[in-house]
Amino acid sequence: MESSFGCGTSLKCIVLDCTSDYLVEINAESAGQSAGCRTRGWCTNKKLNTEQGYICVSRPRRFGKSMAANMLTAYYSRGCDSRELFQGLKIATHPDFEKHLNQYIVIHLNMQNFLSKTQTMEQMIALVTKAVGRDLLRAYPDIDYLDKTILTFMLDDIYQDCQVPFIFIIDEWDCIFRSRKNQLEEQTKYLD
Repeated sequence: MESSFGCGTSLKCIVLDCTSDYLVEINAESAGQSAGCRTRGWCTNKKLNTEQGYICVSRPRRFGKSMAANMLTAYYSRGCDSRELFQGLKIATHPDFEKHLNQYIVIHLNMQNFLSKTQTMEQMIALVTKAVGRDLLRAYPDIDYLDKTILTFMLDDIYQDCQVPFIFIIDEWDCIFRSRKNQLEEQTKYLD
């Protein structure tokens, strides 16, 4: 199971499926190539704390979405100091680079890991809740939680105490639609 934290929280979160335009640019720079596509740069940072704070980026399979999700985690997460990782890249020259670097509590989920360990959607949702809840309790043991079994309460309690926003990075969010193509009821439960 994959869930990792930076540090900080807010129920005003950004949910990312995988990558953003500026990471396409970084990936191309890292490979010594041009991006070969139109980049808008800093699109995720511009969306933070707005009504459009949810971003889903869809790309073909095997196109580096998981790597981009890991890079977003490294950039936003308070759980590490990733300044050196980005030095020499175009992103490091942007005026807002420091403003968002390692400033958020990041919860990085790979939904395929949860789906592969469960048989039903209820089991998968329960496993995600249990795993994230356990990680929150380990990372923030001194919080006075209203209810340790309700994830949204836990997130709110942490935010109230830390005043640092959460960022959720969700990789393989659409795995249910590939693996359970004809199970409309399961897909509906997942989306709800």
